[in-house]
Amino acid sequence: MNKDLQELEELIRTLNWFINSAHEPTIGAPESPRLADNYGTRGQSLFVVFLEKKDGGVHECAFERCSATFTRNLEGAIRHIRDHHFRYYPFACGQWYVSHYSLPYSFLCARRKIDLAPTHSNRRFPAELDLTNHQSSSH
Repeated sequence: MNKDLQELEELIRTLNWFINSAHEPTIGAPESPRLADNYGTRGQSLFVVFLEKKDGGVHECAFERCSATFTRNLEGAIRHIRDHHFRYYPFACGQWYVSHYSLPYSFLCARRKIDLAPTHSNRRFPAELDLTNHQSSSH
């Protein structure tokens, strides 16, 4: 990875939106570092700067010692950058749902039945599709 991208990586980790797990800005937005304008397409996720576009719509991860290649869609490649290189999860569930798993095991055994209790999911995900899958399977 070149020096500019290393600088961007370090800078991103210090920005408020990153620290607060808010959604990342798009390239060209006021919150996006100006250096990103040189490496990505205006209007796309800031994280595309860490992807190298190859022929046929293929994207390769620009991080050293990472050989991840994405042939289907750009969102999958961005998800990879968020999850594997930044540990950044801007999509929060935040919904209440009912689950017997929220009760202590000893309580369930003592009652000899499964009681349902409301549970708040505070899980976070690197992509909107992950959040959607979580919500459809958990709730």
